[in-house]
Amino acid sequence: MKNYGLVVKDIRNGKGYTQKYVIKNHLTQGGFPKFENGLSDISLRNMEFILNQLDVTFEEFFFITHDYHYRKKNDLLQQFINLTYNDKLSLKKIPLASH
Repeated sequence: MKNYGLVVKDIRNGKGYTQKYVIKNHLTQGGFPKFENGLSDISLRNMEFILNQLDVTFEEFFFITHDYHYRKKNDLLQQFINLTYNDKLSLKKIPLASH
């Protein structure tokens, strides 16, 4: 699993946003680079603000953080949601679905 600050930095750079745009007087310009470089943590409230600035949901953020994979529970749910209506064979192929 990657450091959250490094993931934020990758997303921000990928979107071409500056640090100043992302923090918008909400965080200090000294603290945010430390967070992005994995040297400090931030509050959940500040993380929510940053993700809103990046136009990324927490779900998308954790998907990216886990190397573009869902966690086991989310993966099972995603497989179930993507099933064709009444496709019993595919349902049986989902791990743990038959238990």
